Amino acid sequence: AQNSLHNLVYAASVTNPSVSIDSAFRQVSNNTVKVNGREGDTSKLKLFTADVFLSIDVTLTRCQPGYHYSNSSRKCECVSSEYLGLEGCDPNVYLRQGYWMGYCLLGNGSRELCTALCPYGYCSYTKMNPGAELHVLPNDSNSLNSDICGPNRANRFCGECSPGYSRYHNSWKRKCGPERLCHLGWLFYILSNLLPLTIFFIIVVFVLIISFTTGNANCFVLYGQLLSSLAFSGNDSIQFSPVANLIQGIVTFPYNSLNMNFFALESLSFCLWKGASLLESMMMNYVTVGFALALVFLTIIVTKNRYVRAKIFFRLQHRKSVLIHGLSAVFILGYSQAVRTSFHILNLSCLYSTNFNCRVRVVHLAGHLTYFEGEH
Repeated sequence: AQNSLHNLVYAASVTNPSVSIDSAFRQVSNNTVKVNGREGDTSKLKLFTADVFLSIDVTLTRCQPGYHYSNSSRKCECVSSEYLGLEGCDPNVYLRQGYWMGYCLLGNGSRELCTALCPYGYCSYTKMNPGAELHVLPNDSNSLNSDICGPNRANRFCGECSPGYSRYHNSWKRKCGPERLCHLGWLFYILSNLLPLTIFFIIVVFVLIISFTTGNANCFVLYGQLLSSLAFSGNDSIQFSPVANLIQGIVTFPYNSLNMNFFALESLSFCLWKGASLLESMMMNYVTVGFALALVFLTIIVTKNRYVRAKIFFRLQHRKSVLIHGLSAVFILGYSQAVRTSFHILNLSCLYSTNFNCRVRVVHLAGHLTYFEGEH
């Protein structure tokens, strides 16, 4: 149209009210028309001459991920070097393993392309090539989440479960699973958390009489907390064999008791209730800690009875001070778990736009939530 109507087109219009001609281009200059609207909008573009007009069907699309429209060159140009985790254009754009890419919704309602280091287990690149170090980005920007997010995950930073799936409790990969057994969530929680905690409490306080009041013991508890929190496969950028994963589970399993997570195994994780989010699942750790503290205070109240206290210590042949050590151990474990849970809830991540500019601060493990806003 530009070539055949050169110097003849003097005005342009569109038929869709949601699409508009940029005010600077209403009177066509240098055969250029700038059309504004949302991605996916369609309209008829009418170009007027002195005698006739030309009608063209247009659909508004974005430049493919990794490209930006340049006003000077009037075409999409590669800007992958300005984004965290992106590599070159040839013309394909490559995303490094372990990174997420998608759109950030800004305060004015506009969207901007963002990248960030993906939380462990959230990104799987199932449609790209999970075993590769670099992944070719799709040409369609709307396919980013479905191509990058792990199974049953969706939305910004893969932070939510897909419809029909809920966050599973006791899952160290924080997986989203089906909701078919969600009505038994509280029963599973009692059997996997509260019942083992009661048995653990009895063993620590009345049998082993473990003391965590020393500096070395406190450091050991802290080490156990950290060990079970580490991402062993580096945001899925390092692929371990099934045998290595099994050894990892065996090594970390004894430390789970120090986190009051006695059955923190993927195969034993479960749905708490339909629609359970990550923050709600994390908050249940506070319920576990509260139950442990309730056992501590209940023991204190019961042992205030001289007859009960004498009977307990006569059978166990222990002094009164050892009970204090046992209760202190449970108290310290509960405190450590509360601190660890709070750290995960308060841990933040930045979603970076061009030139590594932090555009949005989000909850690291629930990236669909803006930090300290809404549910957070």
